[in-house]
Amino acid sequence: MYLRCFTSSQSKRWSQWLTWAEFCYNTSVHTSTGKTPYKVVYGRKPPTLLSYVPGTAKVAAVEQQLIERDLIIKEVKEKIASAQNRMNKTYDGKHKEKEFEIGNWVYLKLQAYRQHSLSRRLHKLSAKYYRPFKIIQCIGAVAYKLELPLDLRIHPVFHVSLLKKHVETT
Repeated sequence: MYLRCFTSSQSKRWSQWLTWAEFCYNTSVHTSTGKTPYKVVYGRKPPTLLSYVPGTAKVAAVEQQLIERDLIIKEVKEKIASAQNRMNKTYDGKHKEKEFEIGNWVYLKLQAYRQHSLSRRLHKLSAKYYRPFKIIQCIGAVAYKLELPLDLRIHPVFHVSLLKKHVETT
């Protein structure tokens, strides 16, 4: 996403700055891990890049390139932050936390065309969620073990995204 944002303003010269875009990506903190990719891979902080002080280079071409480098790095960091914010906003708008307790009844979402032991109808007309099953064990924060019939030939542990709470109607 950020590369697309970055290359739109640098359509002719983007390949010259690709290494700086990679450097910025690898040295920026990612919200999913709370660390930089550099720290994840190498186990230490990434090297710092000193910003250029104008007027210290003796060659005009070098000075121009260092000034452009600092501008590109600043722009790339802004694009990364913008892309992260956009992705967070999209994720937060669609995401709902689900938690279940042992003993709860849940519907199970399966792909009918792949699971033949539970569905015996036409695939197009098969239900999205199948009958309620009882939760018998919580495995980690996002996995649950269900009490399935013995004739089903599927593993009884499912991710929380495949479960939907059964609401009792009285």
